[in-house]
Amino acid sequence: MTSKRDIQMDKRFTSLDKEVGSLNKKLSSLDKKVGSLDKRVASLEKKYDILADSLLATRIEIRTEFASLERRLEEKFDKKLIDFSDKILTAIDAVMGEIKTMREEHAAFAYRQSKHSDQLEDHETRVVKLETQVFQA
Repeated sequence: MTSKRDIQMDKRFTSLDKEVGSLNKKLSSLDKKVGSLDKRVASLEKKYDILADSLLATRIEIRTEFASLERRLEEKFDKKLIDFSDKILTAIDAVMGEIKTMREEHAAFAYRQSKHSDQLEDHETRVVKLETQVFQA
């Protein structure tokens, strides 16, 4: 025979069993949710890894493009500088050619002037002699 106390205990155990069952269901539901969250976190980690790899590749591509652009700019600058230097030197060559020609012409003129001066002195000497002879006669 079961006593009243046993019946109360059975009721309590039954109630506890229901609560444990309910807790087990809740735990099972939480386990499913945690499992779902784990999958989502894993998916996000994969996406993060893909984005990180993509970012690294983009950074490398940008650095490569920047280096290429820098190289092209240096080449253009060097070419422009060489072209400018060539123009300056060509202009200087032309001016130096003119100066050389002027010096040569000046030297020739100075030589002719010296010859003319010598001729004038010679003529003066002759004129003085002639005048002396004409005035003495």
